[in-house]
Amino acid sequence: MSQTLTSPRRTLAERLPERLRTGYWTRLVPLLAVLATLTHLPSFLRPVWSPDEGYLATQARMLADGGVLYDTVVDRKPPLLPWLYEACFALFGSASLWPLRTLAIVAHLATAILLASLARGRWGDRAGRCAGVLYLLVSIGLSPEDTQAATFEVFMLPAMVAAFRYAERRRWLAAGIAVALCSLTKQTGGAVMLPVLWMLLQDTRRRGVRWPPALAKIGFGFALPIALVAVILTKPKGFLFWVVTGSGDYAGLGSNWPQMIGRALGNSAILMSAGLAFLLPFAHRLWLRHRRRPVPARGPEHGSTVDLWMWLASSV
Repeated sequence: MSQTLTSPRRTLAERLPERLRTGYWTRLVPLLAVLATLTHLPSFLRPVWSPDEGYLATQARMLADGGVLYDTVVDRKPPLLPWLYEACFALFGSASLWPLRTLAIVAHLATAILLASLARGRWGDRAGRCAGVLYLLVSIGLSPEDTQAATFEVFMLPAMVAAFRYAERRRWLAAGIAVALCSLTKQTGGAVMLPVLWMLLQDTRRRGVRWPPALAKIGFGFALPIALVAVILTKPKGFLFWVVTGSGDYAGLGSNWPQMIGRALGNSAILMSAGLAFLLPFAHRLWLRHRRRPVPARGPEHGSTVDLWMWLASSV
């Protein structure tokens, strides 16, 4: 029996050095890390890029001085990022935001790796590389105040992609937890719950299994972290108002709708310009068809892309 246990371990130990030298991820991750650093290196050029960074820094200092979140320190945002700012200030001081900018690059890198894993599982190694690289190129496709700042949108992305990836692998409890972490970073991150539930529905239809147990896992995974934060780590009434019910005026246009439309059109134009990189894989596909080479078929398990379109629709 001891030989049975040690044989797989010995085999794994013999294979590990070769995989580290020639493995897919050992080549791709350093490339993505360099690209994430280069595309977001300008974030270190300014002390503060956006009002959100200044407000988060102010909250962190107040919390460090004994403030209470959603009582003496308030914002219409979930608590994870203010706590992250507070932790970084406690470790590195509050004179600069460079630790947060560094963590923002790590968040972009994690998002790129998760997207590469998702695309690789569906369409192969090349698709994985393209997904990771193209994400990092497009991640700076808005105004620098939005893309170079260490704010809510950046830090919610890894949990958002993780939720989709866990749901794709039918790990429903982990998917629910990831949606909760995403929502606790920024409320709109919870929109990824829509494609998660869609994949659950499709999985139950395809495999002929009952959906209540899986739905219960998603619900439990989603509710537990939020309940922990709302009931134990903050004040429930304050959390409910500042995170959930007190933000209704964000949905009202008021008299600023011309400015809103102008900003939306301007940002869309910048994003479309940055998205020109997506033309490269399409051009390559057309070139393969022109040369009459067979285009690699999609895997049988992930032939449908409806879940990706549902993800896009929920993000809109």
